[in-house]
Amino acid sequence: MLNSLKKAFSTYLDKIPSGVLLCDSECKIIYLNQFYAQVLGVSKAEALETDIRKYFPRSEVPKILKDGKTQIRQKPIHYREIAAKNSHINLLVNRYPVWEKEAIVGVVLITIPFDYRQVTDLISRVNSLEETVKKTQQNLNRLLSPTYTFDSIVGENAALIQAKKMSEKYAFSDASVLILGPTGSGKELFAHAIHAHGPRQTNPFVCVNCAALPKELLESELFGYEEGAFTGARKSGKSGKIQMADNGTLFLDEIGDLPLSAQAKLLRVLEGKNVERLGSAKLTRVNFRLICATNCDLQEMMKQHRFRDDLFYRINALTLTVPPLSNRSEDIPLIISSMLHSRGKDHIRISENASKLLRQYPWPGNIRELRGVIERAVTICENNVVEVNHLSPEIINFNPIRGAIAPLNLRSLAQEMAAHEKFLLGQALLCTKGKKNNAAKLLGVSRTTFYEKCKRFGLGE
Repeated sequence: MLNSLKKAFSTYLDKIPSGVLLCDSECKIIYLNQFYAQVLGVSKAEALETDIRKYFPRSEVPKILKDGKTQIRQKPIHYREIAAKNSHINLLVNRYPVWEKEAIVGVVLITIPFDYRQVTDLISRVNSLEETVKKTQQNLNRLLSPTYTFDSIVGENAALIQAKKMSEKYAFSDASVLILGPTGSGKELFAHAIHAHGPRQTNPFVCVNCAALPKELLESELFGYEEGAFTGARKSGKSGKIQMADNGTLFLDEIGDLPLSAQAKLLRVLEGKNVERLGSAKLTRVNFRLICATNCDLQEMMKQHRFRDDLFYRINALTLTVPPLSNRSEDIPLIISSMLHSRGKDHIRISENASKLLRQYPWPGNIRELRGVIERAVTICENNVVEVNHLSPEIINFNPIRGAIAPLNLRSLAQEMAAHEKFLLGQALLCTKGKKNNAAKLLGVSRTTFYEKCKRFGLGE
């Protein structure tokens, strides 16, 4: 029975795609399987009772017999050709001392064939993948980094300078900041600058415009969701913006548009420093600094039960008010100069009459409106000089005395609407770099309608 088992075991070892060899205490081969015989290029019978150093002169077997240390996945000193295939093979060898009581009586060698070309290819692919991951991470870091600093906030108005000084102090606090001001006044610039100036500056800066997202999607964007949380959810789920802002800053723009249900969840996150994805009962620890901005009267909204009192007092630790552009008309030339410089248009000059009119206009859209007006003027001006006729109709027809449209320059309603429509089409093309399909989507009209209007006004041809 024992002899039969030994024979069966020997047959099995001859079939495996690895080499097995046993040396005695004198380095003589007392067993080897068929694979190892092919490695040595001899028959099994020829190799038996032969010193292994005949085939591997620098064999590690004598060393193992002496120190008794196991060697795992070692590269052989040199390679032999497999006689049957007459091709070079690469090997990895495991060497194990064989103990009897306290003496080493032999060494077992288990040799594994190893294709280094495949490994080299694998290493090359891994390196390529690591490079791709590195570039992706760099792109992600750029996306989650602040775009503006305090140097980006241009102006010499006393209220603006005071707001910048307060912001610089706020930057080194971890308390929540609430930035108040009309739409387009530059609240987001202050949020960016506070993050960029503070101790979290190397960590993510995540922006969420609460007014730009549909209410039904806002919670999933903020808090994330698990697989199957709702119809259309990704199979792998998704991390929310709060989780992305971990160790950094979360900026909630237009927080007054946050639904009451999301307000309650946000309050729980701020109080407990844990976020719970939609469809999950698991809490994830988060550590972020919160900055909010709004053009709404949150206290009035509280009276109307449209904004939670407890959330207001939680986000209102530090308050900052950004003055509207109408209160700092003296800054308009500086702002325009900065806009032109950032676009490489330093050679463009604003005429004295145009500059005077720009300073008198009340700018209900604030800096955002001014940016659009300047982009339009720079596009259509001649001889690198912006004149009054290059400004938008609203500015040209504004009467600084009456604060209304000047009667002498009043055009028909159809003319005014056509001029404004042409202006909007031009702005959309500017924003999309002349791509009409994207411009149509931006304005919320069909592609056919957009093309017809462009043809009528002679735009984008």
